[in-house]
Amino acid sequence: MTQQNRSKPMLLAALLFVQLVVVTWFWWDSSVDENRGTAKLLELVPADVAELHIDSPTESIVIQRSDAGWQADELPADAIKVNALLEKLAALPAAWPVAQSEATAQRFEVADNRYQRKVQLLNSQDEMIASFYLGTSPGFQKVHARNADVKDIYSVSLSNFELPTDLTSWFDKTLLALSATPDKVVVTGALLSLGDAILAPQGEPLTLSNEVSGWTANGQTANALTLENYLTQLRNLRVIDFAEASAAEPIATIELFYGGASQVLSLYQDEVANAYQVTAATGPAQGRWFRMAKNQGDLLRLQDQTILPVTETARSEED
Repeated sequence: MTQQNRSKPMLLAALLFVQLVVVTWFWWDSSVDENRGTAKLLELVPADVAELHIDSPTESIVIQRSDAGWQADELPADAIKVNALLEKLAALPAAWPVAQSEATAQRFEVADNRYQRKVQLLNSQDEMIASFYLGTSPGFQKVHARNADVKDIYSVSLSNFELPTDLTSWFDKTLLALSATPDKVVVTGALLSLGDAILAPQGEPLTLSNEVSGWTANGQTANALTLENYLTQLRNLRVIDFAEASAAEPIATIELFYGGASQVLSLYQDEVANAYQVTAATGPAQGRWFRMAKNQGDLLRLQDQTILPVTETARSEED
């Protein structure tokens, strides 16, 4: 066999080896890319979270899970908002770190001693599930993030505004809403239309009773449509934010009786804000003052509502 013939098998073996190296390298690199693509910023199961601590440089808030649901400063928290946040945090990908150095962590404000948000998630045994920092924004709806356990810094699809540290952003704005159909509603300070004024003279209570035969207003059969609309307003009752306590007398009260329990809502006129202030005598919101939109407060006072069925005679008299 000539030297040239002997070199051909060696050359083919060398080419085969190079091909194997290239294929192996591409397979390994694609595998790494795939793993990186599925990596998450946090190892988090939302159902395991029982407590959230959210800190900014100036204030902080704690949101806790209880038998009654999520709570913030002993007020019902917006469960939909809290659960949506946890689901989003659990899904945050962490494919490629943008930096790792301490100097960059300081500049991006995700360092242990310099951050825009510090978030800690605990389970029901007060054990830390996850801890991370959020800092500056590299672009629209993006924020730099760092898991407290590692140096890697990522750019994730999140915003510091989604993790506010003020109570107003977290408490349930429907905390005064009616949760069950009442047996009776007593409205003092109602703004009834002129035709119904005889039912409740100014300052006198209007009693709406849920009888077997239907709703009555001060003993007379009530307008079914008006009453259903009124109950809908009570079910959809929503406040805007907190308000300062008023030293004035309430201009209206709404007493609700149902299931052996009762609730009293007191309404106050806020002329400056063109709104109502409202406070509850019982329940988790007891002693707290809230601001309510004027149109909703007016509806709760039955402004210009016809409580009795409108008869043909009544229509003729109004005409």
